[in-house]
Amino acid sequence: MTRPLASSQRFVANLPRKIAIHVTPVISPLLQIEPRNRTVSLTDEDVAIFTSKHGVQFAPQGSGRTAFCVGPGTTRAAKDSGWKAINAGGNADALVNTIKDQKPKGQLVHMSGHHTRGNVSERLNAAGLTTKTITLYDQTQIPLTKEALDLLLGDLPVLIPLFSPRTAAQFATVAPDTRNTVLIALSRAVAKEVDGFVPDRLYIAKEPNAKAMIATIADALTRI
Repeated sequence: MTRPLASSQRFVANLPRKIAIHVTPVISPLLQIEPRNRTVSLTDEDVAIFTSKHGVQFAPQGSGRTAFCVGPGTTRAAKDSGWKAINAGGNADALVNTIKDQKPKGQLVHMSGHHTRGNVSERLNAAGLTTKTITLYDQTQIPLTKEALDLLLGDLPVLIPLFSPRTAAQFATVAPDTRNTVLIALSRAVAKEVDGFVPDRLYIAKEPNAKAMIATIADALTRI
């Protein structure tokens, strides 16, 4: 597992027993989430945009304000944090299109990490919807653990779920070998970032969410 620690632990904990009994989880985050500890002031009319759970984590409480979110997981986190959360689709394109269609009143505020994709604010501003980005956290790259490196150099098949383009690109750079690596990509955009890396096998989830990733892992296990 290469996601940040808490996200990796949560994903592993949610694996169905029929998968869990066939795998030995090893967590080796390639990104470390570091909050910027900034104070965010929002008006009652502001409308939030969240493209990750971490944005929700470091944002103020929703207090009933509207939030457009990418994916069901981020939407659930926003609801739990008091936002009137709308699942706007599984990627930046769907998010932008949903917001453009609904034309919400008030200023849009994209609360995100330092590294973002999809040019969300720029595209919404170009469409005439006033949008600003507030950076709440950094995603610092960290190396693979020794345990993970040893596994990748061993003889057993290693399944590597990849959930973001940035993590995928980093993994392709730091992985010591391609033997026995089975990559499970969240989307085609994620898979594209490992073009120069030749795994033993590569599978792409049918939808960009945790449920589809688990189904893809289950399918990959039947083929090993």
